[in-house]
Amino acid sequence: MAKHNKKNIICLLIVVLFTFLLYLFKLTHYSFSIDTECLINDCNELLNSWYGIGRYGLCIFKNIFHTLPINITLTNVIATFFLAICSFLWVLYFEIIINKKLKIVSKLIGMLLIISSPIMMEQMGFVLQSIEIMVGFSLSAIGSILFVDYFEKKHKSSLVISIILIFITFSFYQAFVFLFISAVIMYLICKNKDQQVETQNIINDVIRSIFIFIIMFVLYFILDKYVLSILDLDKTSYLTNQFLWGTENINIILKSTFKNLIKVYSGYYNCYHPFFTILSFVFIYDYSLKDKKDYWKLFLSICLFIVPAILILITGSEAVGRSQFSIVITLSFYMIYFLEKMDYQIIKIISIIIILFQSVVTVYLQVSAQNVYNLDKKLAYDIVETLQENHLEDKKIAIIGCYNPNKMLKGEVLGHSFFEWDNFDGQTSNGRVQGFFRCLGLDNQFVENDQLPHCYNLVKDKEIYLKNKKVYINDDIVIIKLSES
Repeated sequence: MAKHNKKNIICLLIVVLFTFLLYLFKLTHYSFSIDTECLINDCNELLNSWYGIGRYGLCIFKNIFHTLPINITLTNVIATFFLAICSFLWVLYFEIIINKKLKIVSKLIGMLLIISSPIMMEQMGFVLQSIEIMVGFSLSAIGSILFVDYFEKKHKSSLVISIILIFITFSFYQAFVFLFISAVIMYLICKNKDQQVETQNIINDVIRSIFIFIIMFVLYFILDKYVLSILDLDKTSYLTNQFLWGTENINIILKSTFKNLIKVYSGYYNCYHPFFTILSFVFIYDYSLKDKKDYWKLFLSICLFIVPAILILITGSEAVGRSQFSIVITLSFYMIYFLEKMDYQIIKIISIIIILFQSVVTVYLQVSAQNVYNLDKKLAYDIVETLQENHLEDKKIAIIGCYNPNKMLKGEVLGHSFFEWDNFDGQTSNGRVQGFFRCLGLDNQFVENDQLPHCYNLVKDKEIYLKNKKVYINDDIVIIKLSES
């Protein structure tokens, strides 16, 4: 036991070191992406918006642990540490459900796959919630471990603590719902891996799991309503607006759903996980079809594969890539399963290739995010300097068009400019741009959004600002055109 614990400690230290090296660029450079400007400028307004979408756990955590006002550098360090911890806890969960002491190489590969994931990088890029998300990942792993302990040993205290921890993670970020679903499916897969699945047993396990899940969800909603009533806040439509079924033409929704499913399972654009689908098919074949067809095993392995698609199918809209936690954990689970079952050198080589690919993407996203942040800052200061040179600093600004000269790899959010978000019909002067200016200490005033269409029409055929720093004046409004119509 002492020898096993020593190996675990060494393994954890290696992973912590790797994590800090992987995120070294982010840790040594100051930048932030969209939404963080809201936390910097008006944290109370942002917290109220989180309460309104059911993320009360996120708000309570920030108040309890005094992570407001935010310190970007310290937040990055703490979040990076918890990223390493959560990877260790999830691999410990895999060891428990597989019911054998994992080889050290399996543990390291499993953890490195989680740490290097571009999805985790996207979450780390959201500095305003990165600590809470990584803590939530850890709590989700602990809750899943206790869930299994209850199933295996009937410890009621484990069930109670598991329910509490998991519903708390739901209140941090609703994406943890699907992570827990994946964790339960993995447990059922491992529980039945060495035997023919008995129909009655699997039905009983599924029913019990669903019942416990419902309890967690009910507790989450009850506390959500209680918190809103205490704070006298209303539920916002941020989440409900994502449900498109019944609001759009059925053919449009079906085409969009199919397109979004292709994005997720190809690893395109926001996930950068091109290996997930291939490994899923290999796992489904090896687990349920290779030796003797077992339709219950086939059902379980397919369920694990479709978890990333659940939200897309339910809402008819796109599921943000950074919320696809189940892909991160399932990919790690697959490789540990293969490494423990088949001691082939090729599996280790494939694992290393995936880790290297993910690590390169993760580092590249860090550099890309820093690059665009520097360019955004340069443009903002340049605009203010131009206004001062022309004695226009007291006039309101209307920014038209969008801007992103960053030619590096772009993720879902990382690598994108503050000046290109919410660019509706060529109109840009939105809260993100204004918030970014305020974060830089620039107190320029912007026009109201209802004035933007008129400003847009005035300059839609005129020269852009970036060519000769040309600005246009109309009714005491300075119009800055960033891109062609």
